[in-house]
Amino acid sequence: ANAEEIPEQFKRNPWMAGTVTRTLVLDAEEYYAAYECIFNKNGTTFACKILKDDDEHLASIHASERDRLMDAIDQNCSLNHIEFLTNTAGGMDVSVFQDAVLKRAIAAGSYNTLLWLHKTFMLQLDEIQDAKGNTLLHQLAMSPNVIRFLETVSSTHHVKDLGYYAYVHIDFSDSHAGPSRPGMIHRKNESGETWLDVLIRQGNV
Repeated sequence: ANAEEIPEQFKRNPWMAGTVTRTLVLDAEEYYAAYECIFNKNGTTFACKILKDDDEHLASIHASERDRLMDAIDQNCSLNHIEFLTNTAGGMDVSVFQDAVLKRAIAAGSYNTLLWLHKTFMLQLDEIQDAKGNTLLHQLAMSPNVIRFLETVSSTHHVKDLGYYAYVHIDFSDSHAGPSRPGMIHRKNESGETWLDVLIRQGNV
């Protein structure tokens, strides 16, 4: 009750240590926030509200870098946040668990994580294929979170002047290397299904 509102100069700080005092906050003005927090600066206690419940806005001070990255993937955080987490304190060596990150990104339908893998490790997403011939798109179509991926594709791919590593290529003919075979958007798995066939069969849209 004695906390002051957070001043503008502190709002520019990327992260501040504080304490969660309330959750699911609805005040008199029908203003909803996921959390209410307090923190101390120079002997003064300040209060703030966190509107969005994800790692990009609130994280446990005890969480490991790897745990935070996996949470950020699950919560569909932005590319900037993925890059921030992996570059903190000199950089996290994601190469040792890159396969786990890819698997998590597919399950979460995280376009931004897939884009980060594409940019950082030059991972050729068009070449991803499991033992049953399922491309990346087939595997995404099996995820209950595929709508996240498709919504981001819809908002990103109409911008034609982006660089090669600025978006996820779902059709290899979009790439500067030129098509050597049909892109994953056209290919079929061993059951003769396109990714759209899988999407419809799974009922994830």
